[in-house]
Amino acid sequence: MGIGVGTVVLYCCHVTRALWEMCRKFGNWMSEEEQQVSMKAIEENIQFPNCIGSGDGSLIPSDRRPDIVGNNYLSRKGFFGV
Repeated sequence: MGIGVGTVVLYCCHVTRALWEMCRKFGNWMSEEEQQVSMKAIEENIQFPNCIGSGDGSLIPSDRRPDIVGNNYLSRKGFFGV
């Protein structure tokens, strides 16, 4: 595409930071009622209790450690991500 590797890394960092900032504004957690509905459906379908949701395993890397329980966001690949 005609851009250097360093530029790609820089753009990825900018996008990650933007997503991190947007998450604070738009990333809402489920209400207690929604959590109960989700937990019930998951337990009924796959017999996995007390699970309120799941992801596909894709990580969005972050260029910084989250302030709250940050080590929980450390991936097996050695970077912080959600």
